[in-house]
Amino acid sequence: MNDIIITQEQVNAAADAICAEGNKPTVLDVRKRLQTGTISAVWRLFQVWQSEQVTPAEQDISVPSELLRPLEEFLTRQVAAVKSQFENEMETLRQINSELMAENDNKNSN
Repeated sequence: MNDIIITQEQVNAAADAICAEGNKPTVLDVRKRLQTGTISAVWRLFQVWQSEQVTPAEQDISVPSELLRPLEEFLTRQVAAVKSQFENEMETLRQINSELMAENDNKNSN
């Protein structure tokens, strides 16, 4: 089942569908949705999809002094949330790494 070739279009469609559901796709989510392909193949195509995603441009913003403290508190909460998200993403990457190592071991033993 994992020997079936997957395409960039399939990965893009799966990742876009996950986004449309209001979720942030990961390579594991995309592979699960496709139900085919090796994790390494999905990973390479998923990275292409990620690189094509548009990020908002940075702007210079001035903030009135009475808003600085509430803004600082807000930013502190946001940084904590992003830190948690990155920690979760790191755990996902660790899982991917484990699966890649297992795939590689399986290929080498055959």
